[in-house]
Amino acid sequence: MKVFQQLFFISPNGFMPVRQAFDVNGTRMVGVGTHGWCDTEGGDDPHTGTIVGVVEISEPADPEHVIDRLEAQGIMWLPNHHGTEKIKPEHAALLAKHGVTAQHTTAEAMTIMHQKHGMPTLKPQGKKRF
Repeated sequence: MKVFQQLFFISPNGFMPVRQAFDVNGTRMVGVGTHGWCDTEGGDDPHTGTIVGVVEISEPADPEHVIDRLEAQGIMWLPNHHGTEKIKPEHAALLAKHGVTAQHTTAEAMTIMHQKHGMPTLKPQGKKRF
């Protein structure tokens, strides 16, 4: 059984830092997949605007190494979406125009983003994804 973890992130400087975070000597890091969204209808440019996304981490990738690589590119990671920890004020500031506040958990913030922008809804915990 393939086990993976999800880590939601905000890249305030477009999609290239995300690509660079997982490029290891010209090769994509093994065990890491990403997808993200940019509010192009709201005027954001995917090359320079805010990207909201998720990293799917599976073996052999190490989640702590993934976090280090994100941080090295100026990408902010959000608290575990299965927990009750609130997002940081700097996360809320980047997502405020979408109705997200610092009183939201990651799951609440991502649900707001998904509902507002027509993305697929978050999958319930314990359900098969593939």
